[in-house]
Amino acid sequence: MSNNIYKAARNIAGITQERAAELLYISCDTLSNYERGIYEPDKEMVAKMISIYGTPHLAMQYLFDSPLQKYIPECRIRDLPLAVINFLDKYKKLGAKKDEMLAVTADGKIEPHEEEFWEEVMEATDKLQQAAMELKYADRR
Repeated sequence: MSNNIYKAARNIAGITQERAAELLYISCDTLSNYERGIYEPDKEMVAKMISIYGTPHLAMQYLFDSPLQKYIPECRIRDLPLAVINFLDKYKKLGAKKDEMLAVTADGKIEPHEEEFWEEVMEATDKLQQAAMELKYADRR
């Protein structure tokens, strides 16, 4: 697991390591070990960090650095304007396919000659999902 995500979240919150350890009811040494990647916090501890630090994107980073990563989109922390532009671009690109999507799925199945188009739709959907997560966790400061 990345050894920076916990420290980065704490720094975003503007909390010292000593204060964070106090709020998390752990020792400074334990928190330091999490932040240096020596030990991995359990999911309950990560949930406490998210709550105390006010950094919900830490949940995505925690999951992305786990065996679950293949099931979730990568989520980069972007500035809000960039996240909005990226989301709207992906939304527009998928929306441009809506008429053909309706035509292809009207019979309830994907025919062999429609497979290539449907793969394009799935790729566009994945990109929109990623853009939506980046928008949700965008840096609003």
